[in-house]
Amino acid sequence: MYKNYVITSETICHVLRIIWDAIQGKCKRDIREPKKRHWLLYAYPKHKFQHIQNIKLLLGLLVLYIPFPLFWTLYDQQGSRWIFQATRLDGVVGSYRIRPEQMIALNPLFILTLIPIYKLIIYPILEKLSLGTPLRQITIGGILTGLAFIAAFVLELNIQKYESPCQNIGNNEAHFRFYNVMPCELVINFTSDNPKFNETIVKLDPLDVFEILNVKNFDEKLYYWINFKIISTIKKCRNVTGNTQFYRGFSVGLVYYQRGSINKKSQDNDWFIEDTSCDISGNAKVKFLRTMNRLQKLELKTDKVSFEIPESYEIEEYSIPVGKYKIVINDNVTVHCDECETVNFKSGEVTNVMIIQTEDDGYQCKTFQLTGPNKIHMLWQIPQYILITLGEVMFSVTALEFSFKQVPASMKSILTVIWLCSAGIGNLITVVFVKLNIFQHQAWEYLMFAAPPPSIETPKKASFKFKKSTKPVANFCAFCKNNGVARKLVNSHNTKNCPRLQSYRCPICGGTGHTIRYCPKKEIITPEDLIGKS
Repeated sequence: MYKNYVITSETICHVLRIIWDAIQGKCKRDIREPKKRHWLLYAYPKHKFQHIQNIKLLLGLLVLYIPFPLFWTLYDQQGSRWIFQATRLDGVVGSYRIRPEQMIALNPLFILTLIPIYKLIIYPILEKLSLGTPLRQITIGGILTGLAFIAAFVLELNIQKYESPCQNIGNNEAHFRFYNVMPCELVINFTSDNPKFNETIVKLDPLDVFEILNVKNFDEKLYYWINFKIISTIKKCRNVTGNTQFYRGFSVGLVYYQRGSINKKSQDNDWFIEDTSCDISGNAKVKFLRTMNRLQKLELKTDKVSFEIPESYEIEEYSIPVGKYKIVINDNVTVHCDECETVNFKSGEVTNVMIIQTEDDGYQCKTFQLTGPNKIHMLWQIPQYILITLGEVMFSVTALEFSFKQVPASMKSILTVIWLCSAGIGNLITVVFVKLNIFQHQAWEYLMFAAPPPSIETPKKASFKFKKSTKPVANFCAFCKNNGVARKLVNSHNTKNCPRLQSYRCPICGGTGHTIRYCPKKEIITPEDLIGKS
């Protein structure tokens, strides 16, 4: 049978209701009334005093939570920015290839390994160095998290050293390529309103590529027109005149090839946007530009697997797993590409494969690499994962444990809500910075996130008790005076050390050492009795 349990903890609606009533009470108070010592007390007596006291404890603890969203901003980038960084790293270890999204599995593995080390080694050392308090441990955790992004910054700088010039295209520049996928020598005359293209004459052999990188001077224009005139040196490839556009911030390709038989009188030229970024899965990105007598079956084969490239005249991009492949046509013809029997596709590279079928049914093949393969190994991410795991244990685990000890049991569910909201705010901060796109290179964004967070100060403990006085206590016992004891005995000791009070038994709780007025189990407690200065 199901049992319905009564909710004993404070709900978020109840907490917000008390805060709202306190604000309303403060705004509507009579000016002639004495000002209360805390604004939450204006919710009394509409709400129980104990509930008000619990909320005051919670609000006092929220000072500690101010830097928490900044921690989550950094920590949760393991599942986003760091994975994108791993796509530009080489994950091949022997015969196994680590995928970029698998690197995040290091975090739970390191947590299971480091928690016992913390308990046995690190925490005792911190105690000896007077750094064992929870707030100091939280501060150290924040510093370690920042150091993790310093490590990511250094790794990103090394990745950028090996990037090809066409991999990063600026917002005010463009790249242009012309592919000759015909068995003809071509002479091409380019004219454009962009000075870099004006009156440019290029001679291209079969399977050659003409490229111009970093075309600038766009000013406020979105694109430039390019006019071209193609003149063939042999009759089977006709002369073509046309124009195309290349857009600011993009890499544009123009291919001259034949759809169908090379003996036809018409040839085609198609332009397309070239994506030079690495594949997020760590595979190689490959396009096949081909001129054949007819649609034919094209396969990439290894000793274990085979990938069939669909029969199509369209220019499509394929994600090919890393490895060495034979290019096989119609199950029986192996095409030698770049004078090699196999084509080696590496992690992160972006390559165009150009294939021409000649009149004698032979084949010519050549590859053109737009983006080079990843040259830095993925295991170089391990230092930043170790640092962020050390920071997580010091920051997240310690902060959660400390927070739950500071609030009453009825407020722990609310504290959990605030904890999760801080994680959500941290992820929102990440989204805002990504959308703003402040930095052209990812490395400087990592360095910005590594900046130290605001220092965490010990929050003042919220309490409704009187502050302890530093002045020496005079010998005077209020309990003895109120019970008619002789003046000489009243001045012989203070209330705290009164033997009569220690033997007095409270009629409410049955305990000793206090009167009914100060009984912790008293149902109705007036603020005027207990509230000291906050």
